[in-house]
Amino acid sequence: ISKYGGANSTTLTVNTTPTVDASLIIWSAPDATGQNAPASFSKSGKTGTVTARDMSGQVKVTASVGRKSESIIIYVEQQLNDLYFTSGSSIVNRGTYVEIHSNIPVNWTLNNASDFAVNVNKQSYYVSFTSQNKRDHQEGFTITATSNAGQTKTISISVNAK
Repeated sequence: ISKYGGANSTTLTVNTTPTVDASLIIWSAPDATGQNAPASFSKSGKTGTVTARDMSGQVKVTASVGRKSESIIIYVEQQLNDLYFTSGSSIVNRGTYVEIHSNIPVNWTLNNASDFAVNVNKQSYYVSFTSQNKRDHQEGFTITATSNAGQTKTISISVNAK
């Protein structure tokens, strides 16, 4: 989850067999307390909700009924900042090595890039490729970075003519 992404909270539900009264469920989320916690936690009967705050980290949530307990760790992302070039730029010549980075792990999507990018290498914090353009005019494509919590950033690349 992330305060900045499409998924800024998550709701957990306790289901038991046989069904038990909600008053018997004990929730615990010690990482979601205090001013510096990455998320807040609220509970109501059989459901608990973790809501992201303005920082990254993780929150362990445990639900217990009698002697049975189940825990889950919820990861909270920091804000996805602007994408940045460590090699190349947004306008490149044919045959240029380009490397673009993000500040958090993302999934990379190269949109309409098959004619303009070869040797594509997608990693969680960066994407790299070599530019190509077989046309007689400048063309381009976009690259979108999407985090696990749904944050997105898009950058445009123009490749000069051959």
